[in-house]
Amino acid sequence: GNGFATDSELTNVSSSFATSITSINNTISSLDSTYATDSPLTNVSSSLAGRIDTINTTISNLDSTYATDAQLIAVSSSIINSIN
Repeated sequence: GNGFATDSELTNVSSSFATSITSINNTISSLDSTYATDSPLTNVSSSLAGRIDTINTTISNLDSTYATDAQLIAVSSSIINSIN
């Protein structure tokens, strides 16, 4: 009744917090086996970046092999003009 917690009440609260913290720690530990850590994510990211670079290079090389849309439009316009 004096507004202060008794030793027993503090012990109960402390015990409850300790149980909650243990539960949270266990949950976090179980996440380690479920989700990737920074190291595997870095490896995947590097691998994907390398593949994207390879794809970009391949696409760039296609530009010198095949006509672009602008080139096709110019040629088709020229042919149409020649026919007319």
